[in-house]
Amino acid sequence: MPEHLKDAHYSGAEKLGHGIGYKYAHDYEGHYVKQKYTKRKVRYYEPTDIGHEAKIKQRLEKLRGSQDKDPTA
Repeated sequence: MPEHLKDAHYSGAEKLGHGIGYKYAHDYEGHYVKQKYTKRKVRYYEPTDIGHEAKIKQRLEKLRGSQDKDPTA
C-alpha cells in the first residue's frame, strides 16, 4: 500500500511517512485527482454500453485517458 494512503491519525504516523502527499479528491474540480492508489495498475469495474452505464463508461474513459498520460498517477 502506498505510504500516503496509510492511516495517519496517530502519534508517530508522520515520521513513518503515512498520509504525506495524500490528495483528497473532493478538494479538486470534478472530485477527481490523479493519484496512485495501488502499487500495480488494476481495474475493478468495466461498465457496459447499456443504459446509464454508457455515461459512466464515457467519464471513466476520459479520466483513464488523462491518467494514462501521467506516469505518476
